[in-house]
Amino acid sequence: MAKQILILYPDTFIWITPAKGLLYNTKKFTIKEFRITRNVLSLCERLMGNNRIRRVEINTDTLFDDEKQFMKLIISNKFGYISLPEENVRTVQNGHRPAPGLSQDKTGRNTRDILRYFSDLTIYIGGECEQTEFYKQTFYPYHSVSCLSAIDIIDFLNRIETPYLRHIHIILSDLYGKSNLSLLISWLLHTRDLITFYIPHSLTKKSFIYNTLKNLGFSVKIICRGREDTARSIREFIQLSRKYDRQGPDFHFLVTNNSEFKYFNLLVSDHFPSAGKVIPVYSHNLRFIKEKIFRNKSELHPEKVTKRQIRIHQSLNPNFFGSLTLMPDKYIYSNVNCPPLGNMQEPIREIISRELENNYAWKLIRNASPCCHCKYQWICPPPNNYEFVIGKTDLCYESALTPGRYTYG
Repeated sequence: MAKQILILYPDTFIWITPAKGLLYNTKKFTIKEFRITRNVLSLCERLMGNNRIRRVEINTDTLFDDEKQFMKLIISNKFGYISLPEENVRTVQNGHRPAPGLSQDKTGRNTRDILRYFSDLTIYIGGECEQTEFYKQTFYPYHSVSCLSAIDIIDFLNRIETPYLRHIHIILSDLYGKSNLSLLISWLLHTRDLITFYIPHSLTKKSFIYNTLKNLGFSVKIICRGREDTARSIREFIQLSRKYDRQGPDFHFLVTNNSEFKYFNLLVSDHFPSAGKVIPVYSHNLRFIKEKIFRNKSELHPEKVTKRQIRIHQSLNPNFFGSLTLMPDKYIYSNVNCPPLGNMQEPIREIISRELENNYAWKLIRNASPCCHCKYQWICPPPNNYEFVIGKTDLCYESALTPGRYTYG
């Protein structure tokens, strides 16, 4: 009885590179590396197969030591099991499936209403403020001479009315004109559950903005450069705002070095541990960003990545998918680090179609070098804005100087 069948469990994924391979179980979140030899490579290729059938017939009398060791790794860690040839074995797949919701016909065209994919809208109203490019990494006021008027925004929202839109982020840069802001707020009241306003800390001195928005039931986040010289005014504002809101304000502190990071983490833990957020931003400070944002494989091992998440990572980018951004110049982007998709006067379906055709951000996955050669390719979090602004295609300690491909124009 030398012939047996080695079968991988449905929740097991196997990936190989020239030197090493990886086994990962999405149910038990077990992860094991193994060394690739000629014999193990042959066994892996047979396991994966052209049709991704995850079983292979073996003869235990002719197995080499490295193959036996590989089989022991699989069975002892419950990545798979041994069955007899005559047993009825259900085959499963380890394939690359389309992401949920991306239905396609035989020509590859999307068959569902593409408005379903559009779920998140960001509007940068514009105005005069500090001139930085932090808006390319996170929500941050955008400096511009011109602004989107309330009439422009209302007209745009009227034309894109869709039941699938779940969230609208509105970023203010300056006072925006009290009458203009009042008109916009009045129109948005019926959709306030969808709206989050982001206002710079400098505007909190004009307390009517924060208090008005909070009293009307809007979600409000205050964006602040995490400099220690702003801490006093922040503490004063916290005391003032708690007269109107017991929980206090929701701050986003943007920090660029370790001193700011430690200081504002302490401030958050003291005053609003459930609402405050400290966000590292890139400003030619790669060493700091590597320390706070980059990952190595030891940090990936505790990650609990589900089978569904792996399928999504193989098909689309959850950081960007479904999101559109309207800028003060009236152009629309799937990501502000990418080329524009069109003007706000154009039909929204055409805008979405261009993104799906050009693949700027929504389906940007880790299929470029060096990630495509890495066994952690689909366990690693998907590409994000840090990679755009740094000019890299990964956030990996092992390849900190890898040149990027996410450039357009």
